[in-house]
Amino acid sequence: MQGHIALNCLKVSPEVKSLFLEKVKNNGHLGYNKKIKISHNQPKIDEIFDSIKIDQAKIEMANRAIVKFFACCGIPFHIIENPFFIDFLRTSLTEDMLNAEISHVITEINLKLNNEKNLTLDT
Repeated sequence: MQGHIALNCLKVSPEVKSLFLEKVKNNGHLGYNKKIKISHNQPKIDEIFDSIKIDQAKIEMANRAIVKFFACCGIPFHIIENPFFIDFLRTSLTEDMLNAEISHVITEINLKLNNEKNLTLDT
């Protein structure tokens, strides 16, 4: 509920939205405890959307970051196939951590904008 008010709800005042952004940022989670139900007849993402080309340098940088994560944290590579790890990625990262990071960024942007004296908007 806090995450919805902080990030998605259009019917709340800016003050309330700011209050809930701060709560989500400080708590680090959004209160989503529901498990995601997996539909086995759901189409794959590549059946719906065209894949885009990613620069090879970005692919290599992402691969290095993943390898560093597993190596520096001492996580064995067979953990990737563990259903508990997959469930963690689906629930914790997608719901809690990502939205908490979004709330943090929005709060920081609002703080910087509030400290500015003269702003010019250009189209």
